[in-house]
Amino acid sequence: MKNLREYINDTCEIICEDNGRKMVADVLQYSKHKTLTVSVERSLKLTLGWNGKIYEGSMGKMSFVSNGPDSTFVRTRR
Repeated sequence: MKNLREYINDTCEIICEDNGRKMVADVLQYSKHKTLTVSVERSLKLTLGWNGKIYEGSMGKMSFVSNGPDSTFVRTRR
């Protein structure tokens, strides 16, 4: 993959497991298969950890999951 560059989207979908509500959150920090930090509605900062399948975390009494941000591979030229 010498001439490919990966671009990570700056938003991702998170789901509240307690009520099933889906939200789009802004990605603040992302480490693939480690941690995902997002801003929900620009008022709440949420950190999700990788459990081997998905990112999961909790805030207060609510738990959230996410598949993480999508990525796009673009072929670069010299």
